[in-house]
Amino acid sequence: MANSKSERRYVALTTHGNGWWVVLAGEPGEDKASVEDRALRDICGSNWDKPKTLEQDTEMKRLQVVSYSAAKRAFPAAMSHYEYGVEVGMI
Repeated sequence: MANSKSERRYVALTTHGNGWWVVLAGEPGEDKASVEDRALRDICGSNWDKPKTLEQDTEMKRLQVVSYSAAKRAFPAAMSHYEYGVEVGMI
């Protein structure tokens, strides 16, 4: 478990369809603002400087950036799916 800021890890999640999913998990020690910025860019893709689709706009508005441990408590299904994906090499 992370005890210091240098070990803390943030996760960006948003809704898509009828459930929450992990947009990305930041690197240990990466600050919350950086994780949020990278997640927003992942959602927008090449549309970063263009008008957003309704889906992109919704995902951006619902974006939550929380610590890894808080994400596991608040979004257990999304985190379980994410961790499985990492384990089997899909992510």
